[in-house]
Amino acid sequence: MQNLPRLFISRAKDGHMGILAAVNRKKYFSKIGVDENKIVDIAVSHTDKVKVATQKDAGKYFEGFDAIVTREKDICLGLTTADCIPIAVFDPMTGSVGLIHAGWRGLAGGIIPKTIQKMEARWKVNTSDLIVFVGPHICPKHYEVREDVSSKFKEYGKAIKRTGGKIFLDLGEIAVKQITDTGAGENNIKVDGTCNFESMEYFSFRRGNKKERNLYLLTLGKA
Repeated sequence: MQNLPRLFISRAKDGHMGILAAVNRKKYFSKIGVDENKIVDIAVSHTDKVKVATQKDAGKYFEGFDAIVTREKDICLGLTTADCIPIAVFDPMTGSVGLIHAGWRGLAGGIIPKTIQKMEARWKVNTSDLIVFVGPHICPKHYEVREDVSSKFKEYGKAIKRTGGKIFLDLGEIAVKQITDTGAGENNIKVDGTCNFESMEYFSFRRGNKKERNLYLLTLGKA
């Protein structure tokens, strides 16, 4: 069995880590022991596209993806979130990892199963072996949506909450259901129930943090 990957969370003042102030980048990455030239960053775009990262991608920034996977040990995967869900996936048998950005558009488009399917196809991952971390995200109490959005998730009955003529969506409920639907075991899924909107430890777009983002880094090796 492989060693567990390392997951780092930081708050980024000016959006995607690809445009963070150089001084701040260097200071933060030095503190956590990550070589910034080994980071493969994706500009989340609310799509269903999955990037496969290799050594040649180290230090680069890719647009149009909302998930990134690898089995390379000396690179670091990176993405940012505001209120959406960051999801880290690890297969201890093949040593492959994935990092997913899942908002309602990504969930509707199947970004979670498509990421896991990509890992299955490339590295013969057995989904029952997967270890999954569902990170901090906005809770349904603060995530009001319109009917056109909620209608995309009719099959997730408990995830849609109606009160006072308003509709609220539970992104976490949908994400966990999609993860287990791939064959991942419930006991292997860890959910951080922290709400970005309520906790000042994280930035939240709906709380008013329009430019700030939460930065997630995932690495298998020293990077």
